[in-house]
Amino acid sequence: MFKTNEDRVKNREQLVSILQEIFRRNSRDYWLSLFDNAKIPSSPVYDIDDVFNDPYAEHILFELNQNFGKIKQLKEPVTINGKEPVSDKSVPLLGENTQEIRQKFIKI
Repeated sequence: MFKTNEDRVKNREQLVSILQEIFRRNSRDYWLSLFDNAKIPSSPVYDIDDVFNDPYAEHILFELNQNFGKIKQLKEPVTINGKEPVSDKSVPLLGENTQEIRQKFIKI
């Protein structure tokens, strides 16, 4: 039923259900360790907190000063003329741009 890729694709819903049940039995770290020991390529699926706490992700993060303190942000995934674009702008405070937006987009 799952021997070939074609079989797995055809029976995908059943296969996913079986695998979900198996993977629920232990933690993500358990499975990653098991796969690593068996030399099976794998990586975790992160939620947003995991991304910002992974030591391997440090090179893709930077801190941005906001009105309310520093927050971690993901760097842009590109370089332009050999430079990484980095925003140094803080998010606007509530209502900070209201007048500008009204003048630009709302004809009163």
